Amino acid sequence: MEGIMVNEMFWTHCCHCGYRISKSAPGTKSLLVCPKCGSELEVAVDGKAVKVTVLKMKEPRGAVIAR
Repeated sequence: MEGIMVNEMFWTHCCHCGYRISKSAPGTKSLLVCPKCGSELEVAVDGKAVKVTVLKMKEPRGAVIAR
């Protein structure tokens, strides 16, 4: 199989709501907004390790803010 490049891709999920966001390759670092819950996420893939960090959680609709 010389000359054939095999790219491993990993599914990434929102760590707040669990929604499947994207498929990422090793070496990827990106900022995304989850289409389901609206949280801002940082996705980093290093080798076979996938790290998803919530940068900002969006307030749920109808949330009551205590005063």
